[in-house]
Amino acid sequence: MKRKCIPPVHSNLYQILKHRLNVVLNGGGRDDLHLQTLIESPIGLSPWDGWLVLCLIRHRGRQQFLLENMRARLDGDPEVIARAGAMGHPDRPRVGLVPGDTDWEYRFHGRGCCMTHRVTGEDIDVDFHDETADWIGRYFFVKYLESLQRPTFVEKRICELYPSARSVNVGIDELFERGILEAGEYGASFRLAIPWEELCDLLDQIEWRWHQAGTQTLAAAAMSDWARLSEARADLADRADACLREKCDDLQQRFLAEQCSSDALTLLADLNAPNLEACLGHALKWPPSGVLSAAIDIVERKSLSNRWSTQLREIVNRVDPNGELPSPYIWNTALKLLIRLHPKGDLEKEFLRLNRNELSEAAMFAMEMKLPCAINLIRRSLRSVIPNNRIEMAAVLAIIDLPWCHDELACVLAETSDQEMTTECRTALLESRDVGVHAIVHNWEADNPYDEPDNESLTIGDLAKQRRDVIVQFEMQTLHDRIIILRDRFKPGAADE
Repeated sequence: MKRKCIPPVHSNLYQILKHRLNVVLNGGGRDDLHLQTLIESPIGLSPWDGWLVLCLIRHRGRQQFLLENMRARLDGDPEVIARAGAMGHPDRPRVGLVPGDTDWEYRFHGRGCCMTHRVTGEDIDVDFHDETADWIGRYFFVKYLESLQRPTFVEKRICELYPSARSVNVGIDELFERGILEAGEYGASFRLAIPWEELCDLLDQIEWRWHQAGTQTLAAAAMSDWARLSEARADLADRADACLREKCDDLQQRFLAEQCSSDALTLLADLNAPNLEACLGHALKWPPSGVLSAAIDIVERKSLSNRWSTQLREIVNRVDPNGELPSPYIWNTALKLLIRLHPKGDLEKEFLRLNRNELSEAAMFAMEMKLPCAINLIRRSLRSVIPNNRIEMAAVLAIIDLPWCHDELACVLAETSDQEMTTECRTALLESRDVGVHAIVHNWEADNPYDEPDNESLTIGDLAKQRRDVIVQFEMQTLHDRIIILRDRFKPGAADE
């Protein structure tokens, strides 16, 4: 299917937005005087693209806030950081509270700076490529949307239009095609091709008046947001339906043209598009990739395992569980979906094929399902050459913290004198509420002393050992709610009880 050509945006988009936002701002309670005019003169962008332009304008303003705060309070020079990277960071701790504005935490990284609000969790992250804060990173923008707990009106609408934050990349691509965004020489960074300051000020003023009568309806009309308008005007329902159909058709064309395919597929699922099934069937035939991974996630999220069980079995058969990423994730997720669908079958034996990535996840799932292979997977995870397997499984046993867990952890120490391969098990034992098991670690460390190298001789393994407590404790926090319920439900060897 050939995609239709997207016309470039009008060169006067800035003036169009300025006029329409002023109408929203000054309409007040007299929305009927302006509403029909806005409805009869559509903006020329889909609601997804129009609201995204506004969101990026506001985000550019937030990046300016970070830049000015960094200069004034942290002595950071964006041009120096852009040129020298980490060597250009100011002479202060890399992480801390912003002096004089302690609601915000800062963190310098590479050629950038991140500020996180300590109450709301709002996360603004900028990589500097020159002396400005013009450049917006795709990854940082998605992370910002995901961090919002109390989004303002523009971001709230964006989160409704793009329920999975990553799918906003589809909209960013379309804004490139329309000439609204400019790409630089900086990988996944871009900047607005229109002036932003005055539009950002107008949006801030509208925010203050958002709950005045008529403002929200006028804003929807200004952005030709037919779905939102149809909530107040039933006569616009057909327009809203046509707008949604056009968007779903465009997403299907993008998916089939392999343009941001995984994000287009995700957005089709979020919109419950009528053409989702055709696209999903196509995606499930793909080789291991982001597209196949997104398809598996959709099947899981929408509880479609029964509908696609034949394809899931085919994926388990053709994908290498120990292949390159994301093959292990795809294989493991497909197998879990099949086992949930047929818990009394013999598919659980397939898990024994795993020996690298996803081993600890398979073990946790086996514990949840009380599969006979669970203890085998637990033991293999604790001894895995993949650090993440050891970290997650040590955290799991530390959370459950029963005698059988202590025995499994202690067995690893009894088998080897390797410092790196035992570091997670030792941390898990020291996290136990039973102080008696701490002696197992102390005795092992007395028998196998560790000579800490100087900073110049540090290896990755040495760094891992130094951070073992923090890493395992973090995983314990992350996994706690999922695992704590297994303390009374899972007992090794009790799978058939």
